[in-house]
Amino acid sequence: MEKRQHILQWMHFVVIIAAGLSTALGGLVLIGWYTHSVSLIQVWSTFVPMQFNTALGFLLCGIGLFSQSSGHKRLAVVCGVTVGTVGSLTMLQYVSGADFGIDQLFMKHYITVKSSHPGRMAPNTAICFFFSGVALAVRNNFFASRRRHLMVWPLGSIVIALGLAAFIGYLGGVETAYGWGALTQMAVHTSAGFIVLGTGIFMLAWREGVLEDSTNIVPPWFSIAAGLGMISIVVIFWQALFLHHNAPDAPVHDSHSDFFTYSILVMGLLMSVLLVLVIRFAQASSRRAAELEEATLELERDIIERKHSEESIKHLAYYDHLTGLPNRLLFTDRLDHLLLREAWKQRTAAVLFLDIDRFKTINDSLGHSYGDELLRVVASRLEECLREGDTVGRFGGDEFTILLHDLAKVNDIAMVLEKILNTIKQPIVIEGQEVKVTASIGVSVFPNDGSDGGTLLKNADIAMYRAKSEGKNNYKFFSLSMSVKATELLKVERKLSKALDNGGFILHYQPEIDLKTGEFVGMEALVRLIDQEDGKLTPPGDFIPVAEETGIIIPLSELILRTACQQNKAWQDAGYPSMTIAVNISPKVFRQNNFIQIVADIIKETGLKPEYLEIEITEETMLTDTEETLETMGALKEIGVRFAIDDFGTGYSSLSYIKMLPIRMLKIDRAFIRDLNDNPDDKAIVTAIIQMAHSMGLEVLAEGVETKEQLAFLNSLGCDKLQGYLVSKPVPYDEFENLLKEAPGAKKDMMASA
Repeated sequence: MEKRQHILQWMHFVVIIAAGLSTALGGLVLIGWYTHSVSLIQVWSTFVPMQFNTALGFLLCGIGLFSQSSGHKRLAVVCGVTVGTVGSLTMLQYVSGADFGIDQLFMKHYITVKSSHPGRMAPNTAICFFFSGVALAVRNNFFASRRRHLMVWPLGSIVIALGLAAFIGYLGGVETAYGWGALTQMAVHTSAGFIVLGTGIFMLAWREGVLEDSTNIVPPWFSIAAGLGMISIVVIFWQALFLHHNAPDAPVHDSHSDFFTYSILVMGLLMSVLLVLVIRFAQASSRRAAELEEATLELERDIIERKHSEESIKHLAYYDHLTGLPNRLLFTDRLDHLLLREAWKQRTAAVLFLDIDRFKTINDSLGHSYGDELLRVVASRLEECLREGDTVGRFGGDEFTILLHDLAKVNDIAMVLEKILNTIKQPIVIEGQEVKVTASIGVSVFPNDGSDGGTLLKNADIAMYRAKSEGKNNYKFFSLSMSVKATELLKVERKLSKALDNGGFILHYQPEIDLKTGEFVGMEALVRLIDQEDGKLTPPGDFIPVAEETGIIIPLSELILRTACQQNKAWQDAGYPSMTIAVNISPKVFRQNNFIQIVADIIKETGLKPEYLEIEITEETMLTDTEETLETMGALKEIGVRFAIDDFGTGYSSLSYIKMLPIRMLKIDRAFIRDLNDNPDDKAIVTAIIQMAHSMGLEVLAEGVETKEQLAFLNSLGCDKLQGYLVSKPVPYDEFENLLKEAPGAKKDMMASA
């Protein structure tokens, strides 16, 4: 690029010099004509006077050339048209023998010279001015498209060749090379002027060609060679024409003019052929050099592209595409290398396993693009918290891993952890919406908690889950007790998976009693896990949290719903009273995108009428993503499904939310019923819940009723229903069927049907 700019500057400099010399030559001679200064007209004392029109032509060509190079296109066209017209009319005078008055057109007084036509220029001079004028005018007036320079190159070559022919003729004493008699001779200063002028025109076209084609700084030499060859033929043609033309003012002084004419013709043709061959060879060499350079550039481009491709592949293999952080592969590789160094230096290192709290809720409610941007912000904040040399990576999903090295003491880790937690919980604004997130972090320390990367990562992960289970937005250091608990959780998870595949879950049913009539009006389905080894039953409190954490709760809830609906429909078909069966649904299951379809499919499959299915949700479900909760409950209510709030009073329910939701019943948590007789606070809470629910048109069911005193108090408050060991504990379907047979309402219906 720098070489190209240097060449362009050099070309422009040559054009300006040629324009200046041409303008100076023509201007000085014109001044000589008007001031009657023979020395100025002759330019040099031994030279013949320069004709007036010739001087005027040089002046106009110099001005046009300068205008063309400086951007004044219109002035260049005017100068070119004027010079070309004078040159063409002068040639026409020579050919036709007529006198158009061109000689005296621009002058009335002139110095006496040996000619009756002091203003007339020689025929070869006229040819040069004609081509020069065309070159200056055609560049703007007729060729507005690209490649205009392709026509101007040969024109500049013609002017240079004619000037050179005349100049060489003077040097060699060959009169036919520069003219025919005193009148038609091209003077030596005129030939030199045309060499300069032709060079300026040629450079101007060359510069235009380089500007249009940045890949080629060599002009089309073959067109130049062709132009020079054509010039030789044209020059000889005109010379031969005037040698045999009987012009009174053009006597032939060279006695050997025929010999010189034909010898120059042969020489011109031979020189043209030789010049074409030489330049074609130069052109081929230039083309080969250009091809070699292009091949070299192409090879360099291929190498650069391949290097970029390798870097891109390496980046994709070792870095996370979303955050730009090291991925799991690169992080574990750095961890392994660092542990070798830290072990040799006997220094402490720590692995941090970080998980963003409630990220799935944010991702589901605000959209995946919002979640992606949130991950980028968290990644950036984590990098800001660390020292140079520490590593943070994205392990997957919303999990990040951090490697702290060269620690003096373990206590230093706590300061970093506090800094990370405080930085992450600062408000984040994305797409105009503010959100606050927290994180749970687990820490394992080298070498105390593991001597290899895999063990440290596993233990940090265990510690992170302990931090999350203890309220989130905190950190926990790994301990052996955590490992034991994690092992137990893993055992439970495997047991749940096997039970799901092998039918290891059964349902127990607990009746709901209407306090006004004493009759069974409903039941709740409660799941139990059967131990495959000893057949013992595991209560839900021991395995439901693990099922929630591992995701097994989703297929398990579908199994419970289907089994409960099938059993209720079977009892109805057997003639027992039609009652509502309640199934507790966890928030994780309730927020599944296909939950509505699952419930609808189960109702259709089992044939149970929707009004006999009651879905119990917790206050957590009700308060999380209210808009989505309303949409799901509304869709299921239209089908006919009923809703109740389970464990009411343990959360932070809003009365406005309760009023908005399509709820039929509130179920008071057993924690308020257990000490109802002895605890005044529990009495006040239960009384307030019942009164509030009735004022809103809702029914109330008390869970965990075990004594007659509790029953009497609830009855006095107008509680609608109860459920608890006072009536029956949860029992298998066959025992519950016996309860139905013993129920007064059931017996009455059975007798009527019989």
